[in-house]
Amino acid sequence: MDSGILQIKRLEIKTGFHIALTESQGGIGNGSLFDAVTAGGRCPGIKYNESHPNRFHIRRQMKDSRFYTFFLLQCPSHQSKNQSNRRIGCRSELTLLNPNGEHLSSDEIPLPWIFVVLNIMWSTMATLWLINWVKYHRFSNNLHKFITVVPICKIVLVFVVMVRWHQLSRDGMESKPMQTLRYFLESVEDAMLFMAMMVISEGWGVVRYHVRHFRWTVLAAMFVVFAGSRMCVHWVHNYFLAFAVCCVVFVMYRALKWCSYNMEVLRRRQAKTFNYIRRLNLEYKSEITLHDQIHKKFELYNNFRMVSAAFSMLYAIVVTLGTFLSEFTWVQVLTFEVPELLVYLAIGIIFRLQDFGKYDNVEMISHQENYAAVVLPEVLQTGKRLRLMLGHYDQDDKDESKQDRTRSPQRFLQSYLSALAL
Repeated sequence: MDSGILQIKRLEIKTGFHIALTESQGGIGNGSLFDAVTAGGRCPGIKYNESHPNRFHIRRQMKDSRFYTFFLLQCPSHQSKNQSNRRIGCRSELTLLNPNGEHLSSDEIPLPWIFVVLNIMWSTMATLWLINWVKYHRFSNNLHKFITVVPICKIVLVFVVMVRWHQLSRDGMESKPMQTLRYFLESVEDAMLFMAMMVISEGWGVVRYHVRHFRWTVLAAMFVVFAGSRMCVHWVHNYFLAFAVCCVVFVMYRALKWCSYNMEVLRRRQAKTFNYIRRLNLEYKSEITLHDQIHKKFELYNNFRMVSAAFSMLYAIVVTLGTFLSEFTWVQVLTFEVPELLVYLAIGIIFRLQDFGKYDNVEMISHQENYAAVVLPEVLQTGKRLRLMLGHYDQDDKDESKQDRTRSPQRFLQSYLSALAL
């Protein structure tokens, strides 16, 4: 026969609960009774009503202020002779009631209002992000759009969890569809967070315009594996939490590694540009220099790498502390929600849209005649074949031969460099 354990956490006195047990398969004799064992002793079951002979109703009051554990020990032992070899499963519905009509435990009572505050904070952050997007929409690219999806998923999750806790506080019954939706959204949202951090660290839209197909495959595989392991934690066994933590460690390692690689690429590009300008004896004509362009990108990734390192350590600490806070549910929830809120806030501040128009055009002058220098994006970064045509010829004398025209001095000297991709 099947057995199960239900955990009840209550601190208030006179805590009452009601249990209804219904057979899931097989039959139970009409004269059988179900007995429950609580901290206060054995509690005999009472028939629910005559129309449901296999359903029992149990009520128990605990007058002490402590945590209680309810054990569903076994199904009724009395069976008819022709059903002695059949397995019988019991299904229980548990309703908990504290004073003042509150169905939540004392460590859960703050949760509905905590999620109301979280919903307001996330909505405010998303609104500010969208306002920034509207203001500087011409500088937006695919990376910025991808980052926008993540807080929207979080807002939906926080709203669903908020509705769930208010429903539990009012009715005391867990809705199976709501619980399933919550677990699914939690798994997807956690995976989206780490997916976004990996995409940002890859350099897509900032250092390079395209990402190799192999790395997109790695990103997609990590998303599926991490989301699947999180779902298995809820629906299969808690042992899958270790697998989920391993996925987090791998994701954060890759994110930090890719950040460091992109920063090294920017350092080399800066050194190459400096040597190029010094060798050709060029002088900047504009206020913004090539060094300013590269330094801006370097600053973005330096800040993001520090945020990633801090969040990875904080996440490991939070997961460890979560096992010791089972009797303080609202504190346990805050230890997970606050770091996630802070990391989204940091990403939003670092990668917010700004007026990047000043980086679009960098002009330099040369002391040499008949000389033009044009700085273009690297072919490996753009993934496109660039076609360049140099020279501006004087055509005042139409009778001038082709050979003479090729020796005509060039009229301009200007250098352009792509602005920040953001």
